[in-house]
Amino acid sequence: TVEMRPAIVQLKTPTEIVKQLKGIKTDAKVRLVKGGKLIRCEYGEVLFCDYGLSGPPILQVSGAAVKAQKAVISLDLIPEKSLEALTNELCERIKLLKSRSTDEFFTGIMNKRLGQVIIKSAGYRLNTPVSSLDNSSAKKIASLIKDFRFNITGNTGFINSQVTSGGLDTEQFDPKTMMSRNYKGLYAIGEILDIDGDCGGFNLQWAWSSALCAAESIAGE
Repeated sequence: TVEMRPAIVQLKTPTEIVKQLKGIKTDAKVRLVKGGKLIRCEYGEVLFCDYGLSGPPILQVSGAAVKAQKAVISLDLIPEKSLEALTNELCERIKLLKSRSTDEFFTGIMNKRLGQVIIKSAGYRLNTPVSSLDNSSAKKIASLIKDFRFNITGNTGFINSQVTSGGLDTEQFDPKTMMSRNYKGLYAIGEILDIDGDCGGFNLQWAWSSALCAAESIAGE
């Protein structure tokens, strides 16, 4: 058998930042990275929870994240703009909003609470004039928006996962009949085998398709 792990599951992260963002949803490009290497990339609505991250793109990368171990989630919160374009836009905002407070710097761009966390995470104080920021500040903040990182510390477990990764080794079963190559009359279908797919009904389809193969094989004996 192949080690079983939860997949399509919420991911846990250090809670200092996510607790401040609990309940916020935002569209983002989600990159799963380990040792500087991109493992998987998805786009969609990310949900911040008090324990970590959820939402469709997080669930999509979660299986690979659980297998990878010690991986990192990198969120690009404004993926439609390049780092250079975003930096230039923030430089302009600093000029236009110089009399306002940094609390309001991201008004119209992103959720207010998320914007405030970005400001603080970049090392700047809230409740100070936007004029306290400069072009180097804009670049630093833009870089954080394009690569907002969270270490993965775990997941919410099998009880919350939608599917199981791992299971019986597929090489031990005939893919046309789903019968064991070693034990005649023994069949395995669906999730008990080491096959898991993305969100979107793929795992259900695999369960039905493998069951049909096994049923036809049994009926034909």
